[in-house]
Amino acid sequence: MSIQTHANGAATETSPLLDVRRLTVHLNVRGREVKAADGVDLHVSAGECVGLVGESGSGKTMVARSVVGLLPTVKLKRYDGDILLDGTNILGLRTKELRRARRGRVSMIFQEPTSYLNPTMRVGRQIAEALPKGAMRGNPTETIQGLLAQAGLPRGQGIERRYPHQLSGGMKQRAMIALALASDPKLLIADEPTTALDVTVQAQVLQTLRHLHEERGMAILLITHDFGVIAEMCERVYVMYAGEIVESADAVTLFEHPRHPYTRLLLDSLPGRRREREGQALKGSIPDLSMLGKGCRFMSRCPFARDACREDQPMRVRPNGQAVRCVLEDPDQSPSLNGLSVAEPGRHS
Repeated sequence: MSIQTHANGAATETSPLLDVRRLTVHLNVRGREVKAADGVDLHVSAGECVGLVGESGSGKTMVARSVVGLLPTVKLKRYDGDILLDGTNILGLRTKELRRARRGRVSMIFQEPTSYLNPTMRVGRQIAEALPKGAMRGNPTETIQGLLAQAGLPRGQGIERRYPHQLSGGMKQRAMIALALASDPKLLIADEPTTALDVTVQAQVLQTLRHLHEERGMAILLITHDFGVIAEMCERVYVMYAGEIVESADAVTLFEHPRHPYTRLLLDSLPGRRREREGQALKGSIPDLSMLGKGCRFMSRCPFARDACREDQPMRVRPNGQAVRCVLEDPDQSPSLNGLSVAEPGRHS
């Protein structure tokens, strides 16, 4: 069994189920090159729940859509790297080959299920169309009801006979989960699955995903801007900003010892976490992805920015495997980090 080390510094004993290497997606939008994803590295092992977190506009959804081959309809300026799904490189496959490669390996649920459920078809029929051919030989109604039940919808209420508009927001999201489960995927990508739901339904949907993860042993790539969801669900975390991964670590390390200023400021903004740097809340917004220059992309918002940040920053790997895209992780810059008027990053009392 070989050890495989990735560009983000993490190591696994076997080949990961999903291995994204240097994924670059640049879009041509009204004559401007939008760097939606820029050299992204991440991996998800079988049975693992991994979080991809960052503000809206950071590029998280573009990474997810690239994995399942659902790129936007705008012209691509650049699209390269590797997306290895269960050992098969799916980047650049033709439509039929991509569908074959995805089946039984990966499914995706979306932030707004109304946009992805066919309003003219009953829910049960949509699930039936996603089932493998062999599953239709027995009792397809029983199979469909079973999938809906796994997604948290009760049997005996004829939900499979309803149209999407006859379901509440939470029920639609669960119907989308059932649809995603129909192909029995090894990996489920959940893109902001609870954003449009009220707090009670959010908790129920997260409980459903946790149950599927534990009972099925299904890997999950959970995409969100909510660190509370990450804390509740994930074993490892990638933090994304302006098209790049800026930090990766196991969840415990990330919450207790965040290293990138962006991660630290995001966590300091959470309710219940006492700020040790009063007045240093996260300000501003993600830069225009068509106007990115050289250097650290977080520099304009960073309270620790310095001249060295004007140079492009590689990922720097710490001995514990935590990887950080920040000049403050450079040994030559460590005296400056120690001189900050803050306690050790991530220490909260």
